[in-house]
Amino acid sequence: SDVGCYYAVETNYRLLLFSELFQNYRRMLYLDCDIIVTGDVGELFDVDLEGKSAAGVEDVGFRWLAYTKRAIFLDHKPYNVLNYCTDVLGIKDPGSYINAGVLLFDLEKCRQKVSFRDVVETLHSRNFFYNDQDVLNILLEGNIKQVDCKWNYMNNIAFYLECDRKEFRELYLDLRREDYRIIHYISAKKPWNGEVPMGEVWQKYADE
Repeated sequence: SDVGCYYAVETNYRLLLFSELFQNYRRMLYLDCDIIVTGDVGELFDVDLEGKSAAGVEDVGFRWLAYTKRAIFLDHKPYNVLNYCTDVLGIKDPGSYINAGVLLFDLEKCRQKVSFRDVVETLHSRNFFYNDQDVLNILLEGNIKQVDCKWNYMNNIAFYLECDRKEFRELYLDLRREDYRIIHYISAKKPWNGEVPMGEVWQKYADE
């Protein structure tokens, strides 16, 4: 199917975690390929999910989108990101929306609540702007534990903390971390094809 924004079709592959391919696995940690791990992911793998089916980190880009009221589009219709979550995705609390770049799954609990048929039908029900990330948030609403952003430290955090506009810096002040464990290079521009916030960390490992 077509995918929105800049995403490749391959981003939907993580939805296969709900299929029979992984029926023999109880717990799994999913990591995007545009990340750098700087800490022990075993700590994340062992997180107590407190009965939830998955764990992830708030999609912090939504803060800027909500503040600026920049539109995202579905079926050529503009939505503020908060309305997109509530009116399109049916998510009651937009603040619970997580980024799908780093995810911990209790696959047994996921399979109890969501079938692969549910996943496929939801994915093809609309041409969602954030594709499989939207699908995951829809199907696991209220069933995802939010963990600290150090486990999915999106490099736009660094951008907003260092930008000229005070109101943007204040939006992200509570997310400043020096002990980040996973850096996630979001957006289409990556450190291997241009200058991006925190790109020097990637360059350090590339040089090694």
